Amino acid sequence: MSPRTSKQFEQIRTSRRTLIIKHAMTLFADRGPANVSINEIAAAAKISKGLMYNYFKSKEALLKAIILEGFSEITEIFDPDRDGVLTRDELAFFIHALFGKLRKNKKFWRLYFMVMFQSQHLIKKILTENEMNDIAQPFFTKLINYFTTRKIKYPEHELMLFHCLMDGICMNYSMNPKSIDLDKLEPLIIKRYC
Repeated sequence: MSPRTSKQFEQIRTSRRTLIIKHAMTLFADRGPANVSINEIAAAAKISKGLMYNYFKSKEALLKAIILEGFSEITEIFDPDRDGVLTRDELAFFIHALFGKLRKNKKFWRLYFMVMFQSQHLIKKILTENEMNDIAQPFFTKLINYFTTRKIKYPEHELMLFHCLMDGICMNYSMNPKSIDLDKLEPLIIKRYC
């Protein structure tokens, strides 16, 4: 048997990292991050605690990676042509794709809202205010520009309404999927905003 190539080692590393994140997200979402230990995550992923620390320096680093990967998936579907201008079709696509991700990955969203509603101390351990702003600001800027070009009288207020509406839907659906009928809400939101 020949030694592994660097590409094979990278594939193994990526696969293990994905496995760790998958198990950690499930445990965190089901029991809350404070109630899950690194030992439990390592056991669920069938790796040693020591190996776990080769991938993530702490439980907070692992939680941060999960949240940032979730945000990255959302960023990919917002302004898909990356021209800096949000069109009606792109916003409709974003709403549709976001609801699809919400349906597909309830655990991520449940975890996200758990983290957001935790103490400020925990949030600051995971994401700095600058990191949160770096994530949110491009969304907010493009949405304000979108509402401005649509001649909305108070685009900043419309942004807040849209943001609160989407957050509320995502939060309620992630905590109790039967409480929200995404199939009925999606066309209403698209009709209002697109």
